[in-house]
Amino acid sequence: EAERKRKEEEEVKKKKEEEEAEKKRKEEEEAEKKKKEEKEAEKKKKEEEKKAEEAEEQKGEAESIMGEAEKQGDSETCGTAGSETGGGAGGEAAGMLWDGEMETEYLKKPKVKFSRPTRTARKPTRAAHEVRDALVATAAETTTAAAAVSQLQVWVIDRFKRVEVEACDHGHFYGGDSYIILHSQGESHQVYFWVGRTSTIDEAASASLIVSFQMKTYIKDNPERREEMNRESEQFLSLFKGRFVVHKGGRASGFKGLEEEDTMSSGDSELYHIKGGRAVQVDLTARSLNSGDTFIIRGKNKGFIWLGKGAFEEDIEAARTLASEILRHAKVSNPAISEVQEGNEPGELWSHIGGPAPYADAEYLTHTPRVLPKLYRCSDVTGKFEVEEIIDFSQDDLIYEDVMILDCFYEVYVWIGPYSTDQEKEKGKQTGEALAVANEERPEDAPVIVLEAGDEPPMFTCHFLAWESKKNNWFKDPLLLKKKQRESGTLTAKNSLKERQGFVRPRRESVKMVIPIDPGAMAGLRAGLKKTNAGRRDSTGPKVPSPLNPAVQFTAALKPTGNKIGEGSAPAGGATMGGSKVRGGGGAGAGPVPTPMLGLGAIGDMRSALKKSPRGPAPSQSKQPSAPPAQADFRSVLKKAGGK
Repeated sequence: EAERKRKEEEEVKKKKEEEEAEKKRKEEEEAEKKKKEEKEAEKKKKEEEKKAEEAEEQKGEAESIMGEAEKQGDSETCGTAGSETGGGAGGEAAGMLWDGEMETEYLKKPKVKFSRPTRTARKPTRAAHEVRDALVATAAETTTAAAAVSQLQVWVIDRFKRVEVEACDHGHFYGGDSYIILHSQGESHQVYFWVGRTSTIDEAASASLIVSFQMKTYIKDNPERREEMNRESEQFLSLFKGRFVVHKGGRASGFKGLEEEDTMSSGDSELYHIKGGRAVQVDLTARSLNSGDTFIIRGKNKGFIWLGKGAFEEDIEAARTLASEILRHAKVSNPAISEVQEGNEPGELWSHIGGPAPYADAEYLTHTPRVLPKLYRCSDVTGKFEVEEIIDFSQDDLIYEDVMILDCFYEVYVWIGPYSTDQEKEKGKQTGEALAVANEERPEDAPVIVLEAGDEPPMFTCHFLAWESKKNNWFKDPLLLKKKQRESGTLTAKNSLKERQGFVRPRRESVKMVIPIDPGAMAGLRAGLKKTNAGRRDSTGPKVPSPLNPAVQFTAALKPTGNKIGEGSAPAGGATMGGSKVRGGGGAGAGPVPTPMLGLGAIGDMRSALKKSPRGPAPSQSKQPSAPPAQADFRSVLKKAGGK
């Protein structure tokens, strides 16, 4: 106990020392960081002061040049001497430094007439040349920087290779593909790789490997950034200047043997969800709509912007730009775009999305200002139950191993993952109930709704950008599925689960092989076994075969006796086997003899006996009578034994 206490004290002391060392290290880092920031600020301040001094010097030099030029001639001489004579450098400098203030001051002064007008300008000084060179260099840098912003290259992964995307298609992505984007600004480069929600493993891995090995020069200073569909950063979206569209489909996988085809062809109609300055294609049905967002419907020759009653103004402005871009990409000639308010939809709009259908149109989706929903993750993966908020959430943040809570202020949803633990389910529900009553501003009748993965209602899915219904319908309870099939009469004993899912098992013809027992081989086997057991002697009596030898039992079973297989009269006393004494039965009423493992010596004798007489009749032996057909006797013994 004293040793344990001493160890605990040492551990506590050690832990305190580590904490103090860590605290000291952090303080030193903060002090060093602060010192570094102060140095940078001081350096920046000195640079600004130096620039201000240079600007003052340049301004004074320019004023002195203009004053001397003014003394030598009238306004024509000051403004045009350099451009009309061979000494154009000085006139150019004077013209660049001339501004409205100087002109006003000059006009206020009395005019001086010269008897002989001069057409020569004063030779510019070195300072004037420096001012001109600085202005020219600044203009060149501005032009170069403006041109560098538009340098954007995009590649798509196709069969493990990168294929460049045309400039007119920059900003158009497919959810089943992976892309590489290079943004260059002068000598600075930034590489992104974008992964679609349904992109195959080979495409995502190829994008990462190509960036790591083939584009090393670009990621030397700035590491590459991974962007996932519906979770793009603001910096990434700004590269496409409000023209970011994600279509359904993509290129086929590069793996051989997979019967896949490219699915990038668009139909006659498409539906896009507008949120956060981007457009993402969703299922072509009215169930995808909701009153809180904006949608774009692309027809064959026309486009519609559907405005929900609670749509944000930013999304409406973005939809106007994205609608024309979507129609252009679909190669619609002379497109007409109409804005339609919710509740005033024409029949032509419904015809493009399969007719009216119920969608999320709760009243709180139209409130202004609107309370944005929050998503929380409840997990005990660390050993204790923890709750954390997920910022900028998407459908991919719904983790099947955890419990998620979606707080919509007027409703609280507790989403149960199919692989979540019992503790997560129980405490997740308690957390949802506690969250509903914690906010005093929340309505008293705000419900707490518990739902399973795959059974999400529209009022839940409307809070996620471009909800994919197929993604969460993967989980099917096999017991419920079997019950439904039994009730409908589609479940039969002949059809397996794979066959009901479309799997066709290849037919294989069964071949039965019948190997008859050769009487000659059996006779040779018995002779070998008898010879093997002849050398074994009981410790108390004459030579007798060991009752525990299975080969002897098998030979006895072949004889037409009334005993079952494994039964027989064991001799009295004990028998030795392999040098150890074994207790035997006690006479005729001893019962069945247990069957031990076959010894190695007996196996060798059996193998040699079979080699000597592989086929045909048994060899002539004076002491061994000819055995009857073993197969028939064996079957009769089995029949008498009751098939055991």
